[in-house]
Amino acid sequence: MEAQQRIMEGSAAKTGSRVKLVAVGEDQLVTVLTASAAANDLPDLIGALSLNGMSQLLTDELLDTDAAARIVTDLGADTFSKRALELTSAGGRQLAVPSDGFAQLLFYRKDLLASAGLPEPKTYADIQQAATTLNPGTHGRHRGRHGTQRLLHSTDLRTGCFGQQLPACQRPR
Repeated sequence: MEAQQRIMEGSAAKTGSRVKLVAVGEDQLVTVLTASAAANDLPDLIGALSLNGMSQLLTDELLDTDAAARIVTDLGADTFSKRALELTSAGGRQLAVPSDGFAQLLFYRKDLLASAGLPEPKTYADIQQAATTLNPGTHGRHRGRHGTQRLLHSTDLRTGCFGQQLPACQRPR
């Protein structure tokens, strides 16, 4: 929040546009926005909105799809990834402006692959094959603290599934 606030203050100094930053937990978003809509006091901008949140706002008819379409057009659709535009569109309408995202990263140990005579993975099938080869009898689905976890780690920067292995990401306890 502090970093975001500093960015917003810098922008305000350049543009004169002041923004009030309000953090809302995703589990509270619908409640807060429903109450704001009833009070005719919706925010002008919502950042870092999940796709689920966007869908809920669409269902509740709280999205300004014309504004989203204008912004995407003004910025140029080519400034966004094709997939981001697909995910924020429905029925030929741009529902929201893609603003940020998360990355799913794969870390693997080259030394373990090399010692097993395996190439570096290029596809998900390669990942599954490496996991199966390094962990016989698990079909690449070992979920313990050892085995596949030595080789494959998935970092989901959005949900905080740090150090969890593929194929399933589970929140650490």
